[in-house]
Amino acid sequence: MDLSSRKQVGEFLRLPARLYRSTPQWVPPVLADIRRMLDPRRHPFYRHSQAAFFLARPQAHRPPAARLAVLFHRPYNRHNREHTAFFYLFEAENDEE
Repeated sequence: MDLSSRKQVGEFLRLPARLYRSTPQWVPPVLADIRRMLDPRRHPFYRHSQAAFFLARPQAHRPPAARLAVLFHRPYNRHNREHTAFFYLFEAENDEE
């Protein structure tokens, strides 16, 4: 996902609202907080680590069906002598196809 694309960032942010809009227990996050997490210039995580963000579409012209953030936390990996990434902000349509 291109973090400089307002359209893609907006789709990433709005996907959970679309997926859970009919779930009365769902409490939406503060979008400004999530938007800040996506900004490498503003969020302190990027001073020491990396992240990549993905949108999955069933077809190119359709809205996203899933989103995912993959985090590579360098201090964690150094400390644990690992080369591990973490999945974060995963949301997906409930579609068995």
